[in-house]
Amino acid sequence: MQGTSDEAAKRREHRVPGASGGVDSAAGTIRAREVRNWVPLGIRQGLSGPIVFAWGFVFVLAAIDWSWNEQAGIVFTGWASVFASIAALLATGLFYGLSGRSDRLANVGHYAGLWVAFSLTGAILTYLAASVGLPLHDAELHRLDGTLGFNWAGAFLFVNSHEAVKDVLGIAYLSFLPQVVLSIMYFAHVRRNDRNAELLLSAMVALAITAAISAVIPAEGPYSFLTGKPLLFVRDLLIVRSTAQPAFQLSNLQGIITFPSYHTVLAILLVYSHRPPLKSFFVVAGINLIMLLAIPVEGSHYLVDVIAGAAVAAISIAAVRVVQTRFARGGGSAAALDGAISASQ
Repeated sequence: MQGTSDEAAKRREHRVPGASGGVDSAAGTIRAREVRNWVPLGIRQGLSGPIVFAWGFVFVLAAIDWSWNEQAGIVFTGWASVFASIAALLATGLFYGLSGRSDRLANVGHYAGLWVAFSLTGAILTYLAASVGLPLHDAELHRLDGTLGFNWAGAFLFVNSHEAVKDVLGIAYLSFLPQVVLSIMYFAHVRRNDRNAELLLSAMVALAITAAISAVIPAEGPYSFLTGKPLLFVRDLLIVRSTAQPAFQLSNLQGIITFPSYHTVLAILLVYSHRPPLKSFFVVAGINLIMLLAIPVEGSHYLVDVIAGAAVAAISIAAVRVVQTRFARGGGSAAALDGAISASQ
């Protein structure tokens, strides 16, 4: 009788294979319906490994910002509205995930919240990098452009003498933020959250690299260097470099990195994250090709800024592929768990 009872118990259980033969290494089995009671949809589908990793990255950046700013003494104001935005997006992600109403909206909330948090901590990091105050390298960068045969002043005059060209380039240059927002929504809609994670993590790695380089090789950009008239982002750069305890509103922070060009980084990462088989590839590639052409004049960048930005993008993509490979190797148990739960419904 005991043997028969044991066999019946085993038939009521769903064995879930994993890296070690099961989720519970001691017993090797779980009850799929019981698991569903304590693993909500939002945790299984929303709080995935890449999202947890990305939040870890944000917290590391925040810790670096806080520690560094203890010495730099820059005053940042307007925290309440930023935190409210992040909280609202995360609440959206958790609500739709934990309730099981929409995994798509859950992932939009999670990734949008992460982008806002990352943009905040990343922007602060670039201002802190500027506070290092090493000599500006515009003369060297301008000379390198000349060596490459690129005449920034000539390009500037050409674009500004053709209104239609200037308008198209200006729109393309400013499209990166709408592109990021639409990409988050599109990837969630087609359930390619691997692409959402890839774009976000690559942008994070690239920001860390560009901020570090900009601390060592700061520059104003060709417009300010050649005309002596600082653009808005250059004014912030000069204030950070020359003022004790400067104050900035978080909502007004500028992109103050000249070398390497972070706009170039984002253009390349957007194209790469939309690569085939996604149907959006050709549209995104076309927009970002125009953006790349716009960056020197519309963004006041040297050509070498663009080249360096492309190199940073390539390094970031390679680094994230390594991370993705590690998650893929460790994802056997999670995939099996989801499969068993689905089969039991």
